[in-house]
Amino acid sequence: MLAPAHQGGAPARAPLQEFAVRVTLETGVRREYSALAVSSLAALEAALDQHGICKIAVWPKLRRIK
Repeated sequence: MLAPAHQGGAPARAPLQEFAVRVTLETGVRREYSALAVSSLAALEAALDQHGICKIAVWPKLRRIK
């Protein structure tokens, strides 16, 4: 079984790093743990997936044309 970072599409040659993750749930409960990932973004994606958030979309705000 591949590490979570590799399941997310990270290259197999990328070294895994340990990240501290702190998640505060809607109920106010705080969970802290360590995660192995290739980057902080991969650690964030794994944390979101583990706690039931399946998708976040971010895009640039459109500028007004005068």
